[in-house]
Amino acid sequence: MRTAADFDGVYAKPDPWGVAKEPRRDKKLARIIAPYVEGKTVLDLGCGEGHLTAAVFQGAAWVTALDISPVAILRTPKLLNARFAAIDFMSPDVSFEGYDVITALECLYYLSPEEQEAFFRKLSRQHRGTFIMSAPIIGREYFTHEGLL
Repeated sequence: MRTAADFDGVYAKPDPWGVAKEPRRDKKLARIIAPYVEGKTVLDLGCGEGHLTAAVFQGAAWVTALDISPVAILRTPKLLNARFAAIDFMSPDVSFEGYDVITALECLYYLSPEEQEAFFRKLSRQHRGTFIMSAPIIGREYFTHEGLL
């Protein structure tokens, strides 16, 4: 599953991942990530319907949030500090340059191993700032290197 049509099919149902029912996740991620994005420019990759974008990046100076699905982008919230766009972040037209922080929250596992390698090569060539990624938590336990949240 890696095309806009694939994801548009998933987004035919609002909130297909059930993230609106997971405010604890959003709060925990915001608590972890907020210090790294405060006052910074952020490129948020794979933003989906913008739930995490709205929850996590409130203190960012500016957020450019991208998702492959035009259907998902139509559902994103209106935020004063963000612009949402329907584009595949693997597109050669997407540059990783010029951002203080790039995030890939719960999205990189949709890439094939070859695409993941290409992504990290591009990231290492074009980005000199902070990179933050996350993956879903199985069992709903949230923790950092400092312990359970």
